[in-house]
Amino acid sequence: MPAVKDSELLKQLKNGVPSGAYYLYGPETAFSLSALKRMEQRADTGSFDTFNRIRFDGAKLDIDALAEACDALPMMAAQKCVVIRDLNADKLSTGTLERLISIIKDLSESTVLIICNTVEQFDSKKISSKNKKLMDAFKKHGTLCEFAHKDRTTLKRALCERAAKQYISLDMATADWLVERCGTDYASLIHEIDKLCAYVRSGEITKQDIDLCCIPSIESSAFDLAKSVLSANYDRAFSILDNLFFLRQEPVAILGALSMTFADLYRAKCALAAGVTADQTASDFSYPKNRLFAVKNARRDAARFSSAQIRGCIHALYRADLALKSSRTPPRLVLEQMLGEMRLVSSNV
Repeated sequence: MPAVKDSELLKQLKNGVPSGAYYLYGPETAFSLSALKRMEQRADTGSFDTFNRIRFDGAKLDIDALAEACDALPMMAAQKCVVIRDLNADKLSTGTLERLISIIKDLSESTVLIICNTVEQFDSKKISSKNKKLMDAFKKHGTLCEFAHKDRTTLKRALCERAAKQYISLDMATADWLVERCGTDYASLIHEIDKLCAYVRSGEITKQDIDLCCIPSIESSAFDLAKSVLSANYDRAFSILDNLFFLRQEPVAILGALSMTFADLYRAKCALAAGVTADQTASDFSYPKNRLFAVKNARRDAARFSSAQIRGCIHALYRADLALKSSRTPPRLVLEQMLGEMRLVSSNV
């Protein structure tokens, strides 16, 4: 079976038991781990879990033990389930990689082999030769499934479903606010929704509950910080920066998130001036699904500010980046000086 979408894999698992070899990977690790759990539950391994469910650490893979586990028949059950977590083919010798591919190719019909990679993330355009070779083997002799970033609608539905399982109501509009405030990383959102359910206990999660209980993501804070700077609301800008330091966010991460926000705004400003649509902008700059909302938000706000304002702030960000990496000035002071420079730039435009 060739590469399949994660939705297709989950549909297959709903209708039957897993069979053969699987490679699960991608940035949405919470979804891939959920799929792994479901596959282990669906595998027909009977009651002898000690014998029929075997797990390996990919960082310390014993290829001989793996070969033995995959070749041995299951004990009083239809299937044996063998799981390898977080395997990086680049760290395998050529001989070990060839043996692993041979195991995948000649896998016993009674063995389900699953490699679940939640540590090593691959850029589809820059996959190393060894990892590509392993993934090609799964395409040819098993199932390759990427758990890519989800669009906002999918995330909101997943959050509503998770709350419903705990007998708590969460509507789509409130879920949208949770994503807006806490970011699009589903693994982080799971912790936030579970925290909210524990806080609410029963009934419905409200926007006020989210504001009270949930920590805003650095991306969300950076977006608010950028809007405050461009709107000349510097009391709020310094308050947001102070809160980021209180939350012990790394200065480089703060600067990176702020730079990304201003880049979004500048792209949106240029796109508006050129009459380019939001969808075309997202395509031109290869925005992933989980950041499509950033294009729309930037387009919504960019019209309120001049190109000169945004460019001046980007130059201030550039100088702050150089200072963080090459001077002994305390990082907090660098970022505060940057906000002061942005204030001067905006007032002189």
